[in-house]
Amino acid sequence: MLNYAPTSPAPDPNTVIYFIFMRVGEGSSIEVENGSWAYYWYGHHYQFKGKRYFTGFVYQTPDTGFGEGFAPAHAGRITIAEATFVAAESGATKPWNFVGSQPYIGQFGGYDRVNIISDEEPPVTFQSTSGDYFLAIPTSYLAGGGVEVRTSEIFLRNENGWRFAGSVMIGADNDAAFVRNSSAKGTTAHFHYSGRLEFIENPSCPMPLIKVLKQGTGVDARGQVKTLNPHGIVEYAFDSECSEYRQVQR
Repeated sequence: MLNYAPTSPAPDPNTVIYFIFMRVGEGSSIEVENGSWAYYWYGHHYQFKGKRYFTGFVYQTPDTGFGEGFAPAHAGRITIAEATFVAAESGATKPWNFVGSQPYIGQFGGYDRVNIISDEEPPVTFQSTSGDYFLAIPTSYLAGGGVEVRTSEIFLRNENGWRFAGSVMIGADNDAAFVRNSSAKGTTAHFHYSGRLEFIENPSCPMPLIKVLKQGTGVDARGQVKTLNPHGIVEYAFDSECSEYRQVQR
């Protein structure tokens, strides 16, 4: 882990939003235009190139000014932006100085909604030999059938700024839909698995591999619960064509 305990409070959500849209928001949100809103999503303290930084991430919902009856697309993704600040020298009047912002660094989520930040585990960070900084933010969303899917949203920072690099699945459970009475009609098989994410240096590519060690129970093709291989590893590699991480098919 490359995180550290900050010595001064981070810029607040309203400050982060201001430096992206150059307008004062309403606390942690701001109305952009055509029914689109931007919301503060996540803040991250880190070290990069020998300096201390803070980056605040903000997501923006799509325009809704398409008339009555407009509905989100089935796989509609939302856009994400960022504003970055560097820690000031000791004794400075302001603890943080604005470095720059990017109104668009990628798209993620679905149904025009963002994935929810998970408080169950900390983010995973990695710095490659080339000096690039990687951040995996744990999130979750509710899929069909009452299945909660846990993912890590992968972000990369280099000399050109930040970019979103894809979502990696690290766990799932159907606790919300599980019927404990196994004799009841329509009983749902109960499964629960979680994974540990790790970045691995890739000698053939500047983008590291991502490995997820999954443990717990899953469901096979017949709908039966199965215990996962305790040493089972799922690997993800960066796909340059779509500019996101994709699972490696074996």
